[in-house]
This record gives sequence, C-alpha cells and structure tokens, in this order.
Amino acid sequence: MGKYKDGEFVAVFEGQQIDASFLKSLLEQEEIPVFLEDELMGSMYPSFVVGGVKVIIRKEDLDKAQPIIQKFSNNH
Repeated sequence: MGKYKDGEFVAVFEGQQIDASFLKSLLEQEEIPVFLEDELMGSMYPSFVVGGVKVIIRKEDLDKAQPIIQKFSNNH
C-alpha cells in the first residue's frame, strides 16, 4: 500500500467499496481530506481490483484519523 508520491499519502484501508465509502464519510465528518483509489473500477469490476478500494489520507492526518479508523475496524 504505498505508491504515493514523496510519501505524502498513506492508504489506511483496503476493501469493498461500500466499506471504503463509509470510512471516507466518517473521516470527512472530522474534516480529514480523503480520497478513494480504484473506486470506479471497484464498483464496475470488483474482481479486477486487487485488494479492493483503497482509502487514502495525508500522512500528516494519520494521528487524527487513527481513532476513527480503529473504531471503524472494530465494528467490521
């Protein structure tokens, strides 16, 4: 999980699109910028996306995002 330019970004989740979208909305509620990688391909051709849809955030937001990600992971 890490082909992101200059190490500025980090993938914090890989999985089904519905889960990735839900985590994205939780992070955005806390004003953490986030984007999904492979979202379109994951919805059109889920079997072609290795690892699933990825939730990507800035490395500098990782500490703030960690409790949200942990709570999300504990409930899934």
